[in-house]
Amino acid sequence: MHKDTNFRFCKSVKHFKLILLYLCLPIPNISTNSITMRKIFVAFLLMFVISCSNSSEIKVLHNINGYSMTNDGLIKFNAIAMQDGKILSVGSHSEIISSYGNATSIDGGGRTVLPGLIDAHAHVMGLGSSILNVNVMGIQTLDETLQMVSDYAVQYPDLAWIQGRGWNQVLWPENTFPTSADLDRAVSDRPVFLSRVDGHAGWANSEAMRIAGITRDTPDPDGGAIIKDENGEPTGV
Repeated sequence: MHKDTNFRFCKSVKHFKLILLYLCLPIPNISTNSITMRKIFVAFLLMFVISCSNSSEIKVLHNINGYSMTNDGLIKFNAIAMQDGKILSVGSHSEIISSYGNATSIDGGGRTVLPGLIDAHAHVMGLGSSILNVNVMGIQTLDETLQMVSDYAVQYPDLAWIQGRGWNQVLWPENTFPTSADLDRAVSDRPVFLSRVDGHAGWANSEAMRIAGITRDTPDPDGGAIIKDENGEPTGV
């Protein structure tokens, strides 16, 4: 039922109650089937009236440490009035109760209440780096990724290191981590290091690993791992 229609019906709850009273009155000379149908109708109508009554109930959450932000800065409150999933007002318990005296009261137990946090931030330095370096974001195959790196290396022959970001093996048909041997196919005479799309993994070619001193004996960094093949050699990720 449309929200506006539901609202109009809910406003007529008193009329429904009168109808219920009428339907429940005993009526002589009525068939059994008619009585059964009337009972079914009454049951459905009763459920509808109850749902209408509950949907507009106002609730007050009090005894809380509430914090929110407005255009004027941080505000604190210890009570919230709510209806149909929307906040009507915040303030002190006395203020809210004076405005919504018939509301259902809920004790918050002194807990802290915060608005849903939306983390809006930008990595400006990272944005600049992504523009200057090779960008392999969203490329659907390993071969296309390697071609992008190769083309970039040709375009910038004087760069000592080839750096970039954005590879995502999940997009590739093989759906496996790449290797240093793969990256050597694109560039082998200069070090190459590419960060994964999420920034939580790196992909290096053989020259980059040689310069960094990464061997089979290199221990895993704290909180991370150097992926190694079945022979114990680092794969490049």
